[in-house]
Amino acid sequence: MKVEIVPFGSYGGKDFVEILITNKQGIRIGFSDLGARINRWGIPVQGSGYEEIVLGHENAQEAFESNYYYGVTVGLVAGRIAEGRFTLNGKTYQLSQNDGRHHLHGGLEGYDLQQFAYKIEETAEAVTVIFCLHTPKIEYPGSVAVEVKHRFTDDNVWTIAYKGEAEETTLFNPTNHVYFNLNGNNQDSVLNHEMTIKASHYLPLDQEAIPLGIKEKVDGTPFDLREGRRFGDLLDSQDPQFSLMNGFDHPFILDTPGTAEPVAQLNCPDKKRLLEVYTTSPAMVVYTHNKVGDPLSIWGHPLKTHAGIALETQEAPDAINQPDLGTIVLEKGQIYTGETSYKLLLHEKQGSS
Repeated sequence: MKVEIVPFGSYGGKDFVEILITNKQGIRIGFSDLGARINRWGIPVQGSGYEEIVLGHENAQEAFESNYYYGVTVGLVAGRIAEGRFTLNGKTYQLSQNDGRHHLHGGLEGYDLQQFAYKIEETAEAVTVIFCLHTPKIEYPGSVAVEVKHRFTDDNVWTIAYKGEAEETTLFNPTNHVYFNLNGNNQDSVLNHEMTIKASHYLPLDQEAIPLGIKEKVDGTPFDLREGRRFGDLLDSQDPQFSLMNGFDHPFILDTPGTAEPVAQLNCPDKKRLLEVYTTSPAMVVYTHNKVGDPLSIWGHPLKTHAGIALETQEAPDAINQPDLGTIVLEKGQIYTGETSYKLLLHEKQGSS
């Protein structure tokens, strides 16, 4: 496998890099020390470079000035914490409120714009980039030493392995905020994508995207993706929860995490590209890029609504305030581990499964 380290630009007096890995099939993936992110996953197209199947940025400046979390490692806590407030061991903490009244994706000192140290390990079949960061005790009750391993294989499998050790009892719920668009290069929206998610329950949200604290059955709703549904076919749904967000921004409670079976599939029949998702996490937030802000070009095409689908494996958002949804407390000295894999299949016989 070929490994290249190339400049990713500078911002705030720091220089960032992108690590490009090309496997024997000619498929190239890129990771950056800015936010321990995946920034590109390119399929070679004869005579025209690559078609990137994830949304990413051209350089560090664009990443810093963007309001999006494309491909970043999210932490210490993924998702929203209601009103930025929680109680731990009898003490109430107030975090930054960077999403209206709420705390989102680690707040103002989240992982997304931090520079990680890194090292590269190579074998005959895979390359692993190991990103490390020691998060100081700024907003959260305690600091965490975090390690994020991105592994890419000749079989087109990208695996993220998380490890976190708490120096004091704190919260920890990492994820990766990758957005997929299997059309490539943000040329078209994901309305032509078929989603399959092995989840019998999902979490309804309030108008500010905070879980209501109940697990609803997916039966008879647009959230029943167990047999696969084309996303574009769901847009005229009158389901109140689907209409509330103009698509998905919801946690799905996975039926079989930690098994050898995929918990989800994303299929683009138009391009004969299929993605399988495997994870040890109990939940997955699915976000269908339901809104866009300032004009922005991604991979040479204007960013539009439904430009990508984020598949964020994690514990449920706001679990610290809603214990029935899971636990995100990491005790002093405790070590957190978790793993998610995305497997890309090309030119297979595909259809909803």
